[in-house]
Amino acid sequence: MTSSPSEGPKNSDLQKPADLKTFFTQYRFILIAAFLCIVVILLLPGRMKLHAFSGLLSGTLVGLVPFFVAKFYQQVRTGTLALVACMLGGCVSGLFLVLPLALTFLVIISLRANRQDHTPKNSGE
Repeated sequence: MTSSPSEGPKNSDLQKPADLKTFFTQYRFILIAAFLCIVVILLLPGRMKLHAFSGLLSGTLVGLVPFFVAKFYQQVRTGTLALVACMLGGCVSGLFLVLPLALTFLVIISLRANRQDHTPKNSGE
């Protein structure tokens, strides 16, 4: 039997979802940084908890921009480092540190992407 386009994709065409072990091994630094920030936030007195938590949240949201840009350019390590740095920077000083960190990592990612685009390809094709 031949398959027609209206039947949909076969099981071999579908990608397997990433299992939990792969998720934890790929993103362990992000999870460790989030855990450490939450522990530090719980130890802070009074209103400082609110400021540190809002900084962590804003750092995570801003850090996702260089993370996904780096993931697009296959630079997952740089993106993970950018997200962890933005999370920790947001927990410490809020957007005053997060925005320059995110912009710096975006510049680094774009420079590395441009350098990879200009590498000579194999001419034996």
